[in-house]
Amino acid sequence: MTRPILIPIWALVLMTALLAIHRGVSHLVYDQLEVQSRATLDLYVATLRGQLDKFRSQPVVLAEHPVTREMFEDRGPTPDAVAAANRLYVRTARVIGASDIYVMDGDGTTIAASNWNDSPTFVGQNFAYRPYFIEAMQGRLGRFFALGTTSNKRGYYFAYPIRRDGEVAGVLAVKVDVEDMERLWHGPSDHMLVVDDARMVFMSDRTDWLYRPTSPLVDSDRARLSQTRRYDRIDRTPLPISDTGKRGVEVPIVTLGGDTPGRFLRLRQDMPDAGWTAVMLAGTAAAEAQILAVTLIAGVALLALAGALWASVQRRRAMREKLELEERSRIALQRAAADLERRVEERTADLAMAQDELVQAEKMAALGQMLTGLGHELNQPITAIRSYTDNTLKLLAAGRMEAVQANLQTIAEVTERANRLIRHLKAFARKGRLALGHTPLVAVVQPALQLVAHQARDASVSIRVGSGISGASVRADPTRLEQVFVNLLTNALDAVAGGSERWIVLDAVDTGDVVQITVADSGPGVPIDSRDRIFEPMYTTKEPGAGLGLGLSIAYSIMRDMGGTLTVGDAPGGGAVFRLTLRTSQAEAAE
Repeated sequence: MTRPILIPIWALVLMTALLAIHRGVSHLVYDQLEVQSRATLDLYVATLRGQLDKFRSQPVVLAEHPVTREMFEDRGPTPDAVAAANRLYVRTARVIGASDIYVMDGDGTTIAASNWNDSPTFVGQNFAYRPYFIEAMQGRLGRFFALGTTSNKRGYYFAYPIRRDGEVAGVLAVKVDVEDMERLWHGPSDHMLVVDDARMVFMSDRTDWLYRPTSPLVDSDRARLSQTRRYDRIDRTPLPISDTGKRGVEVPIVTLGGDTPGRFLRLRQDMPDAGWTAVMLAGTAAAEAQILAVTLIAGVALLALAGALWASVQRRRAMREKLELEERSRIALQRAAADLERRVEERTADLAMAQDELVQAEKMAALGQMLTGLGHELNQPITAIRSYTDNTLKLLAAGRMEAVQANLQTIAEVTERANRLIRHLKAFARKGRLALGHTPLVAVVQPALQLVAHQARDASVSIRVGSGISGASVRADPTRLEQVFVNLLTNALDAVAGGSERWIVLDAVDTGDVVQITVADSGPGVPIDSRDRIFEPMYTTKEPGAGLGLGLSIAYSIMRDMGGTLTVGDAPGGGAVFRLTLRTSQAEAAE
């Protein structure tokens, strides 16, 4: 099939797919809008029914009230009886929230009312033409909604017969103001209205829609409305609502004209007890925008997919021609990748070796700084051994064996002290890979203190070790951690050398998961502007020639490799404090 023939076929397939997507999305979006709007309509209708049901029993109770029945005794509605009824109805209307409560005699003339003292008042007005009065005179609970002819306010009327000697002698009516029920009907794009059996709008969230039919009135509707005087104006123009489509069988899509044009879903719910039909017009603008957006996105995606497929088809021919070349390229890339991976591994190994050599070099530099003092430390036991040996020979010649034995014991102790110092030096200088394990702090701190003890004595520096050091154990490499302490102590000795107060304090706090170690000194501290760089290689605040700036950098790297941290701050009494954080041995064992 040639390329010019394929293009129309592709276009037809794309249009068909896009139309199907549009229909599917429209169905889903309108279904969601219908469900949400139906729930809102159900809530509004339930609220209306609840408000009406609240007042339905009131006329029954008031019709049987002794004050009401007093007006229908043999002597008739005396002024005192009427005044008592007026007071009762005023109080009751205020308590239950009714618009008006009033009593009519058998002819429909009002003889007492809650608005007896208002102008205009129902007293003296005749309502025999109202359907609620007619139903109550027939012995039933009367119900009716209308625009009040006296108050010119909308209301729903409940009426109940007042009987005397088994006969209906009058009617008690309760009028409910429906305006309070409309205050909840405020939506950004929806409209709510209630229509009667003549399709006249009786309640709505828009006042300009009141007393307007949803479709033109016929003569029979006009005659019925005029007879009951339900509204004072029935010749208003119908609402500009026209059907434009269907959502299933019961939910049409309508178009609203006038000053608020738009398309809406029209949902209905009958209220047979009240004689109403609740209608909700749910705006479709947001739904249509959503459908359009999804359809456009789907169209773009389809075009992109079609383009990708078309390009894929076109590439297949070129791919067949280039298959051999690509295979060679793939093999070359694999070789290059393997070579690169090998070089990376070699470079990583070189870097690790360089780091180990750097750590070892720093150890050697520290040992070089200690040699003078360490020579003095070793010279003392060697001199003592020589002296005790000469003395022992004399004692041996004199036959004083007990003194000889004591001298030999002393020589052994002095030799062990020198041996212990040499072992510390050998352990500190030993090269080795990082090996993390259970490490008591005291087993690391004590050798480090012995290595710097001569420097501390020469500089008259007091080094104190807190009680927290003796009981804490961490997950660390003992040799590397010892080097960290030697570096920090050496750094602290340099810092306090020129001060009037010369002290260093080591302590630790075990929090359960980690051990926080502090090395504080009485030196001048670390300037704030240097703290961000203090752990960088080759950075130093000492005088030229006093150091290479590697000690703290190496200590920082060792702590990081052991999973810990090293930071610097201000000591409470002045000077600097270095804080080390390492996981405890117990936390490692728990894992």
